[in-house]
Amino acid sequence: MSDEYAGKRTKCPSCAAPLTVPAPEVAALAPASEEEAAYRALMDSPEPEPANAPAWSAPRPEPDEPAPKPKPKIPALEKRRSVPSAPRADDYDPPPSRGGGIHISSGVLGGCGMMLGAVVWFGLGWAAGVIYFYPPVLFVFGLVAVVRGLLGHSED
Repeated sequence: MSDEYAGKRTKCPSCAAPLTVPAPEVAALAPASEEEAAYRALMDSPEPEPANAPAWSAPRPEPDEPAPKPKPKIPALEKRRSVPSAPRADDYDPPPSRGGGIHISSGVLGGCGMMLGAVVWFGLGWAAGVIYFYPPVLFVFGLVAVVRGLLGHSED
C-alpha cells in the first residue's frame, strides 16, 4: 500500500479482518554536522533535576578582634562646645535717649532742593531773556514732595 494510507483502518483482503495500515519505516537521517548531532542529543536527553539550594547556615564567628578604639578627643572642639552662647538681644538695656532732636524727612529735603533749583533756573533764564517752561513744573513737583514728607509718606 502507498504511504497515504498509513495509520488508517482497513480489512484484510484474504480473511476480511480489520487491520491498521502500518506507517512506512523511515531510515534514520545522518546528522549533517557535529553541531546538529549535539543539538539532537541535547533535545532527546531528559531534563536535569534542579539543584537544591544550599541550606541556611549560621554565620561564622568572627575571630577575636580588639574592641574598636574610641575616637580621640579634639581639644579645639571641646573648647568650642564649652563656650557659652552669645547674650540675647533682650538682655541689653535700650540706649538712653539723646533728647528731642529735629528729624527732617528725606522727602522734605529733596522737595526743598527741587524748589530751590527751579527758582535758580527760572531766575537765570529770566535774566538771560529766556522763559523756560520746565522750572515751574519742577517747583510744583518739589512742593508735592515737601507736603508728602511732612505728612509722613514714604519715598516708595
